[in-house]
Amino acid sequence: MYRFLIFCLVLPISPQLFAHPSESPSIGDSADNGCDFAWETRELSVKPVPVPRLKLSNEISYLKSTGNGGTYFVDGTIEVNNLTEYEELRGAYSLWLSESQATKVRSELEGKGFARVSLKKILPKEISDLVGRFSECQGANCFNATLIATKFETELQFTPGKKMHEALKEGFRTLERGETLVPGDILVIEGEDSFGIPGISHSAVYLGKDVFFHKASRDKDTPYCFERFGGICKPYYRNKIRPNLKFFRRIRV
Repeated sequence: MYRFLIFCLVLPISPQLFAHPSESPSIGDSADNGCDFAWETRELSVKPVPVPRLKLSNEISYLKSTGNGGTYFVDGTIEVNNLTEYEELRGAYSLWLSESQATKVRSELEGKGFARVSLKKILPKEISDLVGRFSECQGANCFNATLIATKFETELQFTPGKKMHEALKEGFRTLERGETLVPGDILVIEGEDSFGIPGISHSAVYLGKDVFFHKASRDKDTPYCFERFGGICKPYYRNKIRPNLKFFRRIRV
C-alpha cells in the first residue's frame, strides 16, 4: 500500500491529461489529431476558400450488416445574405455553378434579401447521382467514390489502395502548404491499418466549409453521403496513431 502511494506521488503527470481541447495540437501535414476535430479551430496545411453558411440537411439512418448503424446527410443548404456572400458563392463553386444558377441566386437575393441554394443541385452529376444511394455491390469503397466524383473512374467497384496511389500520381497534384482548398479538391488520410501497415486509409471530396462527400466503408449497406470533417477523421485516430492529412487537386486535361 505505502509503495503504491509513493509510486503515485513520484509518477510524472503529463500536462496533456489536463489540456483543454482547444489547446490540442493543430492538424497539418503530420500533426497530432487528438479527439477535437473542429474545422474552424484547426490550422490546416491549406486555406479553405471562403464559402457562405452551409447547413447540412436530410439525415438518413442505416443499419450495417455488422449490426452497427449510423446517420449521414444527403443534402445541404447554402445561405446567401448579401452581395459579398454571393461573390463568395460564385468564386468557391466556379467549377460547378452554372451562369443560369448564379443568375437565379442573384435575382432571389435582390428580391428577398437572401437566397438559399441546395448543395446537391450545384454539385456535378457524378456526385449528385450517388449521394443518398447504397452501392449495389459489396466492395465499392471510398477510393472508388472519390475517383468517380473527380471523373477518374466511371464504374462502381472496389478500388485497391495501390490503384488509388497510381491515380493520385497520374491525375492529381498535391496542394502545397498555404494553397487555397476549393470544392472539388480531395482529402486523403494516410495512416496504419489494423495490422500496422502504412498506406492510404481514406479519401473524400471537399464540398465547402467543413463538409465532404465520401463513402464511409466498402460495405454495400453504407451510403454515399455528405459528412463533416470531424466525423470523417475521428475513426482514423486509433491507438494514438497519427493520421497524415494530405490534399490533392485534379489535373484538368
